[in-house]
Formats: sequence, C-alpha cells, structure tokens
Amino acid sequence: MSQSSRRAWNRNANNTNNNSTGGEGGRGISGPTSALSSFLRERGINTGRLNPYARLPDANANANAAGNDAEAGGDADPSAEGVNADPDAHETTEPQTLDGEDTTSNSQAGGAPSTANPNPLDLLTYEAPTTAPKKTTSRKRKAETEPSITVPEAAEVTAEPVSTTRKKQATTAAAAKKAAAAAKKKPKKNKDSDSENDNDRLGESTGRSGYSKRSGADRDSLVKFCQRCLRKFIPDAEGEDTCGACLTIPRGANKGAGGTGSKKIARKRSALVDDVAFGQIVSLKDMCIKLIADNIDSVEAFGDIPDDVKRSISRILSRRRIISPDTIKLFIGPEEKRVELFDCAKLKPDSFNQIIFMCPIVQVLHLADCGQMTDAVILNLATHCQSIKSLTIKGAFLVTDNAFETLFRSPISKSLEDLFLENTSKLGMKGIQALAETCTTSLQSLSLSHCNVAGGEGVVQILGKMKGLKTLELIEMGSVSDDDLIDILKEVGNGLTKLSFNGFPNMTDKLLTEGICNYCPNLEHLSLRNNEQVTDEGMLAYLNTTTMSSAPLKSIDLNRLYNLTDSTITSLISHHGASLRRLILNGLDDLTEYALNAIVDGCPLVTELDLSWIRNFDDALFERMVGKCFLLKSVKVFGCNRLTEFSLVKRFLNAEGELIRVLGNEFD
Repeated sequence: MSQSSRRAWNRNANNTNNNSTGGEGGRGISGPTSALSSFLRERGINTGRLNPYARLPDANANANAAGNDAEAGGDADPSAEGVNADPDAHETTEPQTLDGEDTTSNSQAGGAPSTANPNPLDLLTYEAPTTAPKKTTSRKRKAETEPSITVPEAAEVTAEPVSTTRKKQATTAAAAKKAAAAAKKKPKKNKDSDSENDNDRLGESTGRSGYSKRSGADRDSLVKFCQRCLRKFIPDAEGEDTCGACLTIPRGANKGAGGTGSKKIARKRSALVDDVAFGQIVSLKDMCIKLIADNIDSVEAFGDIPDDVKRSISRILSRRRIISPDTIKLFIGPEEKRVELFDCAKLKPDSFNQIIFMCPIVQVLHLADCGQMTDAVILNLATHCQSIKSLTIKGAFLVTDNAFETLFRSPISKSLEDLFLENTSKLGMKGIQALAETCTTSLQSLSLSHCNVAGGEGVVQILGKMKGLKTLELIEMGSVSDDDLIDILKEVGNGLTKLSFNGFPNMTDKLLTEGICNYCPNLEHLSLRNNEQVTDEGMLAYLNTTTMSSAPLKSIDLNRLYNLTDSTITSLISHHGASLRRLILNGLDDLTEYALNAIVDGCPLVTELDLSWIRNFDDALFERMVGKCFLLKSVKVFGCNRLTEFSLVKRFLNAEGELIRVLGNEFD
C-alpha cells in the first residue's frame, strides 16, 4: 500500500470513528493504524501486540470485569454482542504517528458503547509509547496476556462464543498471575544464580557498561598480589605475577637480595616465637621450642636437650615475664653447666639459693633483673660455685661492696674469665680492688655498666693492673676525664680487641688522638656512643692513623655523635668498609646522600645497620642497600620519614636466604 493510500485510509478511519462514537451507540476502539495492521484486518487476521516490559495483569480485576461482562451479555440481545467483520469500522482514541504525519481522533470520551456495529477488534489494544499511561480497562489487560487472537471470518457471531472467549481470557490472566507469584516465592540459591535469573528475564542485557553482578564476581576472583610490592592487582595475562607499576622498576635491586618476598602481606609480628625470624619458614626445631614455651606449665623436665634450645626457651619465658620459682626447676640440676635466666624479678633469695645449691658445677651463670638478691646469696655463690668462668649479674642493687669483695677473693677468681656487672649501685673501691688483685691474668673480659664507682686516679690504677683483658667496656660510670681513660689504655690497650667507652660527658677528641690512636692498634670493635663532644677532627685523626689501618674494624658504634658529618663516614668506609659487619649511625642527621651512597657501595659484608633518624635516607637508597649488602640481616630505620610504604612493605632475603628484618617500620 502506497503512502497516499495509507493516508486516505486513515482519513476514512477517522470519519468512521467520528460516526461510531456519536450518540449512545458510539463505541471507542483503540488499535493500531499501521499499513500492516490494516492489511491484516482486511483479511480478518488479528495481530496482538505484547509489551515485554509491561506490568503483569491484575488477575482479580480481570476476573471481576469478565464476570460483569458475562452477566451483561447473558441479559442482552444476542445481536448486541455480535461481531462485525468489517475492518473499516474502527476508531482511535489516542493520537497516532504514521510516516511522520500525525492523525488525531475526534471520538468522545464519554460515549456509550455501540451495539449497532460491533467490531471484532474490540479484543485488541495498543499503547502508544509516547503518551502518558491511562486507566487500563479489563479488555485491554486481557489483550496484553494473549499473544494473538484469530478473528473468525464469519460476518456474524453469536453472544455465546464471545462470552466464552472472555472467560478463557480471564482464566489465562489468573494463571499468569499465579505463575508470577510462584516465581517470586522461589528461594534464591546465591548471588550468582540471582543475577543469572535477572539476565534471563532481561534477555541477558547488562546495560551500557557491560558489567553485571556475575561479571563483577568473576573479576574479583582474578585479583592477585604483586610479588614485588605485595599490592592487589588484576593481571592482564594468565600467569602474570607483577603489577604494572612494578614492571617499570628494574629488578636489579632485588636480585642481590636473593628474592622478592612472600605473596601475602604479614602485617603483625609473631609475639610468641621470639627467636624465630619473622617471615621465614619455621623449622621443626623452632616449632618445638614454641610448643614447649606455650605449654611450659605442663612440662615436668627438659631432659637431654641442647643448651641453645634451653637458652631460647628461657628468652621466650623471660619476655613473657613468667620465670617463677616453679619454672626455674626446669633449668637447674646437678649436671647443669649453663644457667641463663633473663628475668629474675619474681625470684626471691630462696630461689637464688636453690639455683646455687642445685648447680655446683655451673660454669656459665647469667642472672638478670636480680632486684631481690641479697648479700647472703652472693656469699653462698662464692662458697658453692667455684667453677664459674662467666658471671653476669644485672640489677643487684641490694648487694653491698663488702659482699662483692668476698666474692672476688674467693676461689672463683681463679677460674673467672668474663665478668659483667650492670646496675650494681653499691659496688665500690673494695670490690674493684679485690677484682684487680685476684684476677690479674685470668680475667679476659670486663664490663661495668651504670656502676657508680668513684672515678679518677683510683680506678685508673686498679683497672690498669689487669694485663690479660681483651674486652673492656665502661658504660656511664660518672665523671671520668680523658686523662684517666688514657692512663687505662696505656696499661691494657695493646691487648684489647674490643673497646667501649660509652656515655662519658667529659670525653673529647683527646681520647682519640692521644689514647686510642697510640695504644690500641689491634681493635676490631669500637663503641663511642653517647659521647657528644667527639667531632670530625678526632675521628679523622684516628681513622687516618697508619697503625690503625693494619687492623680493620669489624664493628663501630657512633650512636648519637651529632657532630659527625660526611667526611668522617666516607673516611671510615674507605679504610674499614670492606671488613665492617656492624655499623651504628643512629642520630647522625647531618649525613647526606653522598655518605649514604658510600655506605651502600662500600659495605658489602655488613650484617647489622642502624640508620635511624637520618632524614636523607629514602626509598632509592633503601632499594640499593638491600641489593648490594648481600649478608644484611637487620636494619633499623626509626625516624626515616622519607621512606614510604612502597619500600617498607616488601620483604627481602639476603644471600643466605634469611629474611632481612626492618626495625622501625611504621607500616608493619
């Protein structure tokens, strides 16, 4: 049908509608007016239009409307319910658009239904998508539920078939309503199945973005952890284990470290396994130590286990503060040669005496935090334990100078080789004098820390008598001048391999230039921490001394020597960098990247580093350090605010496969 023919047909349809809707016999019909619909109507074929997004019909309203129509049809004249097969006898109540031309209807909204010319298209309905929704009649709802209705070719149809058709439509609508309600009551299996049902109802449509709930879940299952920075990312290709950001960073810095770390971020340190390196694969031995420490109350005896295992268990129990009179029974016995208790705060004098009486052949005795130790305990020690070679007593502030004098004049002095006294506030000149007179050649290591012994010439003359010393540690012993310390070095300096003069407020560069440079040629370990008056001048004089270059240092502690700058550090690295194993530079805030690069490049064998509070230490230097210091085991970075999470969250392994512990990591 041509365009002009369709326009003529529309004008005739409008005229017919105007005639059919006038008066009481008017009957408003809503239906399609396209050329295809007209062609089908001319041949008696009805094509129902279904809206897949329309609401489900109201079964109750349809049933009521069908019942009313059925009752009205039963009382009316059968001819009034007849169906006219003439396709031209129809009308439209809403404006329609055909080929860009608008056709409007002049039908009256309040007209009564017409019985003169019934139209079989009364069962059809059409809703223009551009118009606002109107009140839908039961007849229109029925049409939405039926996919298609075939119009009979006969010109006249009795009222009985029409009534039967309406009842069937109402029944179909009610069945559809029940099916929809049953579908809503079905339980949802899971989130994915629910999204699948939604996609089925909407024709598997996922919208503009192409994203659905199911596809989002599948996307989350692809998330991995980058092996370098340990952050989440979605790989572009199968088997990819590094994110795009890390691909732009060369791997050279990590090759020397021996690995890239674990795939998952372990944010918390194991508080129970104290002697197990964090992040490593725990060995069977370490697992057994942890198990014993966790169930120490159920252990009756250790039996024949190595001394290093007992030491590890003792450290764990001491850190948990559970060393008590009951637990010390596991560490003592007639055959014990080593007793090491690192927290004796809960032990009373009876417990200390029990240790002494039960271990007559003990050779290594380490007792820390001995706040309740008395003179009687020291006297029993001098009498019953005469084979001691190494004695460590810390925190025995109740023991007097007379008790120490008795101890050092006992037979213990003949076998004593190492003596460590810390926070023994009542140790005085009598005790030091007895020690120097009886342990002249046997004593090899002496450490006096926070002992308020009177300084001056008396201490110098006493300590200078111990010619066999190889280790001398004097830590915060009050006001001692440079001359007093130099006099000590004149007597014992030639044999010293380890020297610690820490916390002397009056010490200056003179000790370095006139004492250490001249009298300590064999030093391997040097500690000068907390001596704030030491400057670059004294350190350079010591480092550039010809006699010192022949004995390379293995350890140096320059903690809080604030006056030191790059010149001292670069000279230190140039002379001793290749042999250094331990380097402490805590608090040297004046160091620049020049000195830090010298440390990274010149200390390949260092195992312990302390670079805390050095503000110029950044991510790039950190990456280079873990790559070039092959044997590095621990590094302290407290206060290094230029280090970011990008570097600190990584885990690095040294050449021996051990995890490099980063202490002071604020992101850990």
